[in-house]
Amino acid sequence: GGGPAASAAAKKSRRGPRSRSSQYRGVTFYRRTGRWESHIWDCGKQVYLGGFDTAHAAARAYDRAAIKFRGMEADINFSLEDYDDIKQMGNLTKEEFVHVLRRQSTGFPRGSSKYRGVTLHKCGRWEARMGQFLGKK
Repeated sequence: GGGPAASAAAKKSRRGPRSRSSQYRGVTFYRRTGRWESHIWDCGKQVYLGGFDTAHAAARAYDRAAIKFRGMEADINFSLEDYDDIKQMGNLTKEEFVHVLRRQSTGFPRGSSKYRGVTLHKCGRWEARMGQFLGKK
């Protein structure tokens, strides 16, 4: 868990909605986890891209997914020139690509257990479904 600073930050943000959107596309701050989470919609489903310490990192994950899923004319947060590495990932499937993004996220458990990835995948799916559910008016 976080240190005293984390609990102080949590106290400060008691007021207001459960989660707030950032100025970045595809990024939401979750008070429950204290992280910026990145999601993208694909074929009517919300895909969870990971939880990050900063909105900027989450926004970059969203951008990479947007370019991967929607091509070079996708609406993104930063300039296309920032993402030279996207070309190297062109041979990955969408699923593999999302897995790479999640591995880079703050929430990904480091370690050698071969089951970790499975847990993350299930958790990601579950969080994506919850997000969709909570997002409905």
